[in-house]
Amino acid sequence: MRNGLTLIELMVVMAIIALLSGGGLAAYTSFNQSQTLKAAAENLKNNLRLVQSRALSQEKPATGCTVLDGFRVDIGVGTSNYSHLALCNGDIPLEASRQSFPPLPAGVTFASANPNQVIFRLLGSGATTAAITVAGFGKAPITINISQGGEIY
Repeated sequence: MRNGLTLIELMVVMAIIALLSGGGLAAYTSFNQSQTLKAAAENLKNNLRLVQSRALSQEKPATGCTVLDGFRVDIGVGTSNYSHLALCNGDIPLEASRQSFPPLPAGVTFASANPNQVIFRLLGSGATTAAITVAGFGKAPITINISQGGEIY
């Protein structure tokens, strides 16, 4: 009768543990990337809703804007950057009011935006119909749509 394991048995057990750990790590990395992409899309939706709420509440910039017409979101296609600014005095962009949002997470970019500028009008008077797509990590891209009525989905 033996009391213990041979070196071969220990090596086989260690190889099985290494294979299972490697597969688990790969699955976790893929899951984490998918969740990062989904979170970026949700964050973009929330920021679009923030700009929309500013238009709905007619939140006029403190200076340089006599008549507020709406707010515009500018999307940097191929980058992870986007910002918004006020449209005043006949849809003239008020650059002094430009505010950049935090960039999308590393590895996530705007794959497309049609158009690359979205305008939200005052008091729910509508918005630019748009489709904004975020992509990254080789995962299926996520498209956020904005209807003419201002619905963001």
